[in-house]
Amino acid sequence: GGKGGGGKGSSSSSTAVNRYYDIIHRVRDDSGYFAPVDFDHLYNLISRYPLTVVSSDCEYHGGINDRGSFVSPQAAYDYFNHPILHMYTKDLPGDVRNTEQFLMVTYGRTCKLIQTDSFHLFRLWEANNTVSFSDSDVKCIERNRIGTGHGKVHHRKSICHDFDDGNTYCVYLDKAGLTYFPDDMVSVNDVTSDA
Repeated sequence: GGKGGGGKGSSSSSTAVNRYYDIIHRVRDDSGYFAPVDFDHLYNLISRYPLTVVSSDCEYHGGINDRGSFVSPQAAYDYFNHPILHMYTKDLPGDVRNTEQFLMVTYGRTCKLIQTDSFHLFRLWEANNTVSFSDSDVKCIERNRIGTGHGKVHHRKSICHDFDDGNTYCVYLDKAGLTYFPDDMVSVNDVTSDA
């Protein structure tokens, strides 16, 4: 095997991916974007951490958004293979109650998980020959456009969940103006947190 304890297959797959791709993106076929994606910022996040899965900060239901993610090349094997492998070879914590939490536990075992507001991937609803977003997606769009609407913006650096398998799984939060600044791409590693 190669580094990280992977077998021959994972080592050669990761090596092949590393040579040809800077960033990997998967999007569910029933989903789309509300606004242009900040690819420069996503690349900056992915480049900083070798095993990274970056998901949207909307519709995460106590885990990570399951509509798609941007992934570092080193995390590609884990991202595409671990959900099916873990479904059959690892015990699932009994308190995982949805797909988003299953993905958080599965990817959280080996990868750094980041939720960002630098892209929003939503399910597209078709009705009467038009495409629209769900009510909860629209609320997320409004929340991200106007902030919290309660004066001072509160920001936590991460959200962690303790599951009954005895492990704690964390998702790190990435918010414009607090952990990064889109206009000049300056990153802040340590953000003062109010929540």
